[in-house]
Amino acid sequence: MINKLPEPEVQLPYLAVPYVTPGSCSQLGLHLADALRTQKDLRPAVLQLLNCLGRPLGTNTQILADIREEDWTAANAMVPTNLEPVNRTKSGNHRRREKHRTGDSGAKPGTPEWVQFVVQQCFEVSLAELSIEECVVSESDGTRQYPIFYDEETEVPFAPTCLNEAAREECMTKYNILGRGIGEMKDVQLICHLVAKEFDAITATITALRADRQYPLALVSASSFCVTTERAKSICAHAMVSGKPFLVRNTMLDVRFRNFASVRGDTEGVVNRVLFYFGFPIIAANTDTVVAMLCVMDSRPRKTITTMQYSVMKKLAEILSTLWTN
Repeated sequence: MINKLPEPEVQLPYLAVPYVTPGSCSQLGLHLADALRTQKDLRPAVLQLLNCLGRPLGTNTQILADIREEDWTAANAMVPTNLEPVNRTKSGNHRRREKHRTGDSGAKPGTPEWVQFVVQQCFEVSLAELSIEECVVSESDGTRQYPIFYDEETEVPFAPTCLNEAAREECMTKYNILGRGIGEMKDVQLICHLVAKEFDAITATITALRADRQYPLALVSASSFCVTTERAKSICAHAMVSGKPFLVRNTMLDVRFRNFASVRGDTEGVVNRVLFYFGFPIIAANTDTVVAMLCVMDSRPRKTITTMQYSVMKKLAEILSTLWTN
C-alpha cells in the first residue's frame, strides 16, 4: 500500500479487515433521550433534530414551556428498561406509538407521563442502515489520488490542494461558514455530542479550511484535540481532497500523519493522541462542494467501523448541510 508503513506485522491486522463491516447497532436514540432528560440547554436542539429524523413533535417552545425540571426528574424514573428494537413488527404497542407520533399521546402536557412520551420519541428514531456497497470510503483500496511532497525539515507532507478550491471558497463565503458562530449553535453542539457518543470516542468536531489554516467550527471534547492550526498539519486537509468520507484507522501507520505532533502526542495542551480519525464531508446544498468536515477522533485505533456508524454520520452531515443552507 502506497501510503502505509512497510512493517507487515504491524499492517497485517488492518489489511485483514475491511474499512466498514456490517453492524446494525446504534445508540443514537438512547443518547438523544439522555440529552433531552439531562441537558437543559440542549433540549430545544433535541426536538429540532427529532423533526429532522422523522419524529416531529411541533414547535420547541410549545412543547417545553409547560415542563418543569421536577417533571423531567420524575420522568427519569419512568424510563423503560425493556425497550423494544426499532426494527420490530407492528405490534399493539407499535401501533399505539405510531398514533402517538401524530400527536395523540393520551397524556396531559406538563405531566411526567407527557415528558415520558416526549422522551420516548427519541427511542423511536430509526435510521435506514446503508449496505456495505453504499458505505464508500476514500482510499479503501489502498491508493490515493494525489502525490505527497514532504517538508524536509519537519518530515510532514505539504497539504494537498482541492481541485475545486475556488468553488469551496465561494460556498464558504455565501453561507458565512467562518463568521456565523456555528460553534455557538445548540443543534451543532448536539450533533457533535451525538457523534462522539455513537463512536465512543473522545471528541467530535466540525472543521473548515481556508487558505493555509484549519478552523474548528464546533467541538465536543474533554481535551484540546482541535484548535486553529496550519493546514499542513491537518488530517482534514487530506480528507477534503476526494470529497468522500475519509477513514484513518491508525494514524501511526499512515506516512502522511505519523509525524504530526497531535499523533505523536507532543502537542502542548493535548491530553490524548489522535490515533483514529473518521471525517464525513458536509456538502453545500445543490452542489458537490465540500464546505466542512464532520469528524470523530479518538486516542484508540480502530480496525473498522460499522455500516450503522457510517449511516449515522451520513445522516447527521446531511442535516448540518440543510441547517446551514436554510
